Amino acid sequence: MTQVETPTEPRTARLSGAALGAFGMVVLAVVIGCGSLATSVFAGWNVWVGVLVAPLFALNGCILAFLALKSIERSNGRVMGRPLALVALFCGVGVTAIQGALVLLALVTLSASSTLAPVGAELVGYAQADRDRLARGLLAEDVSESMSDADLDRFAATVRDRLGTVTDSSAGFSLILDARRVFSEAGPMEGYQPDAENLPRPIYLHFGDRRVLTYVFTDQRALQDKKIRIRDMLLIADGGSVIVLAPDGPATELAGAAGWEIVRAEEGVQDLMLE
Repeated sequence: MTQVETPTEPRTARLSGAALGAFGMVVLAVVIGCGSLATSVFAGWNVWVGVLVAPLFALNGCILAFLALKSIERSNGRVMGRPLALVALFCGVGVTAIQGALVLLALVTLSASSTLAPVGAELVGYAQADRDRLARGLLAEDVSESMSDADLDRFAATVRDRLGTVTDSSAGFSLILDARRVFSEAGPMEGYQPDAENLPRPIYLHFGDRRVLTYVFTDQRALQDKKIRIRDMLLIADGGSVIVLAPDGPATELAGAAGWEIVRAEEGVQDLMLE
């Protein structure tokens, strides 16, 4: 008697859970990263959630995607989801690289600001203490020659009247957010394209319990000799007004492009909206 074999139903390939999880991780990383950057202007701390958390999701997505590819390869067709795993792997690597570059850029910026901040505080402190010779020693050579003692005294008096006496300086992660927020609130600065010599670098100056965002312009030639010499400074005061060091320096150009008002001790508020 011949035995008839009953046909068995073909197995249906199942979707890899690891591939699906990897894709979900990467999507979350992209959403968190982009969402934190988009809302950083309104809630500054959110950007650090993106910078610190998004790479963790992306990295976990890469690991899951790699495990999914190995599992799919050994399944002999019983597990599918290879395209999903590949998309998750490549996108995860990309998100991790971009977020890593942002963290590196932030660290470099903070390192430069941390070195510059004490010099800026010393300059303001010397000017406020009428120690003009020491203050001029921290200025770029051409700026020191062009600024009169009256200009330096006027700057010191304005800072004292509007902010008080400088007590300290600092640079932290919030510095990058504050600097970005101030430029965002200023709106588009048409025609303002500073070169390396006129690039504003943010620091914090402390006046008692008050922390003031300050932009410092440095002498690039002095930096090549490993010296910090200041070409100009711009301190953000109240109500959209600013205080500048040099009468006609790059800080004045920045104030005009941003539509900020410069205040001086003997002249009051001047509207520097440039044409």
